[in-house]
Amino acid sequence: LREEVSVIKKENVALLNVTYDMDRVVAVLGENKVKEAIEVAKHLEQANAKQKIKKRRIDREKR
Repeated sequence: LREEVSVIKKENVALLNVTYDMDRVVAVLGENKVKEAIEVAKHLEQANAKQKIKKRRIDREKR
């Protein structure tokens, strides 16, 4: 359990650093720009995922 707690504490520190970095980004760019960028990124991820699924279907049909 101590080993697991140690791993989780390290993960927690890493996540806190990410949070601080995101706070810095919001402070520089503004909340609206950051939210907009996140939405664009999500949209691109969804489009890429759909494209990969479509490609897999085409590849399977060729077999």
